[in-house]
Amino acid sequence: MKFINFATLFILSISLYSCVSQDDYNKVQQENSLLKEELEDIKFGSDRLLRQATNYFNNNQLDSAEARLNLLINKHNETKEAQEGRKLLASLSSARIKLEDLNSWKSAEASKDISTAERYILSHPNGKYLTLASQKIKTLKNENEFTAYNNAISQNMASVWTKFIEDYPDRYDIEDIKKKIIKAEIAEIRSSRNT
Repeated sequence: MKFINFATLFILSISLYSCVSQDDYNKVQQENSLLKEELEDIKFGSDRLLRQATNYFNNNQLDSAEARLNLLINKHNETKEAQEGRKLLASLSSARIKLEDLNSWKSAEASKDISTAERYILSHPNGKYLTLASQKIKTLKNENEFTAYNNAISQNMASVWTKFIEDYPDRYDIEDIKKKIIKAEIAEIRSSRNT
């Protein structure tokens, strides 16, 4: 760009400070046009556009990759780079699906909410991270159950234990918990009589 400005400045200074023939002026104008075309080709050459599009694609900047590929195909339709660009453009759809799958999984992975992992499984039935999502759900359920059990122990109230077995009816120690409920009810009745 600076070179073009310098060429224009040079033409102006020649025309101001000397007498230039029309032929010389036309020749300089033609050279200026050729230089502009060369710069344009350097800036938007087919190999450069393909390289940029590939870099964007590899970095999951898919919209930028698509824009470069479309520019490549429009400017250099008959080149081998444009043929490669068309192949890359055709794979953008599946790349977008993979990227959305990855982003959705990352969200589920970072969350402590079981429903986020469940949503991942529902929205991505063929997702790459289904096994990890299932493991995440199992881990969170175990953590929630552990926390609820410790909470019930610390409060040791019949209502808290009752809620616990409602939430976790398949516990291996359900009979022991029912006994805890009875003991807690007795303790609560005694406590209210003493007050």
